[in-house]
Amino acid sequence: MRHIILSSLLALGVLAFVAPDSAHAAKQKKKESEVQKALKDAYPDAQTQITNTSEVNGVKVYDVKVTTKTGESTAQITDYGDFLMYGVPHEYGAIKNLIATNVSGLFKSAPDDIDMYRVTNYSVDFPGSKGKTYAARFDAVGRLKDVYNTSELQRESGKNAHGEKASDAEAKKVDGFVKKYMPDAQIEGVYKSEQGGNFYYADLKNGEMIVNDQGQVYSFREEIDPKDLPEPVQKSIAATFSAQPTKAYRGEYEYYQFNQQSQTGEPIVVKMRPNGDILEVRNDKARADEEALQAKSKQGAAPAAKQKG
Repeated sequence: MRHIILSSLLALGVLAFVAPDSAHAAKQKKKESEVQKALKDAYPDAQTQITNTSEVNGVKVYDVKVTTKTGESTAQITDYGDFLMYGVPHEYGAIKNLIATNVSGLFKSAPDDIDMYRVTNYSVDFPGSKGKTYAARFDAVGRLKDVYNTSELQRESGKNAHGEKASDAEAKKVDGFVKKYMPDAQIEGVYKSEQGGNFYYADLKNGEMIVNDQGQVYSFREEIDPKDLPEPVQKSIAATFSAQPTKAYRGEYEYYQFNQQSQTGEPIVVKMRPNGDILEVRNDKARADEEALQAKSKQGAAPAAKQKG
């Protein structure tokens, strides 16, 4: 899959980078020079700088500063060439209007400092008891994030839970978006998605994509050979499950991060999916105050505990 991420958004003037291709999902470990190549593929028109390295779940992870004409953002890439997450800052009208529409009536202030991120994940299917099949989802460093009954996963993704069939005109438009991300995709049907009125579920021969009528991608996944799972994921599977995977998928989901103002003027960080679902609301100042209060409480309790002994 060549340049799967956001080429259609580039055409819309929404975002200006191209994502890594499926070669980055290969299990073979990448050298640092290969990591640099992956960054150039993902951000051809930006400057990237590795600012830090750390070990996450036994995997070397690079923190990357990304500088574009519109500002700065961050990315995290593993030593195997997989992006844990990546994004670029933007204030383009289509995204800003989408967010403003989704939060209309919820927040008083307008969304500010908008970033868009994508998160890479892998899922594998396992045979279970009584004819059930389970799917386990991992991040790019092999951490187990969730286990689903596959029927539940299908409901969440839209498969077998989609709405009415899209019109020929709608299907043609969705087909154009899908082919820009996945040129070789074979579309078996396009349906109205349960994720929202202007989102469509594209049923692909070896995967699926949920995209809206402006080309913003909610999520997608494509089937890969289980042997092509990154080594950290394969190690996690071997250490956690007795059953062997029957199918494997590589996928990504998208979210926007932006600031809103609290009643005291402090920024509240909001993470929101393209259809308006809120993933997280975080007040860093409140969290810092709470941690300081807890630390002070522990310090005050320490003398009493020592005196009791």
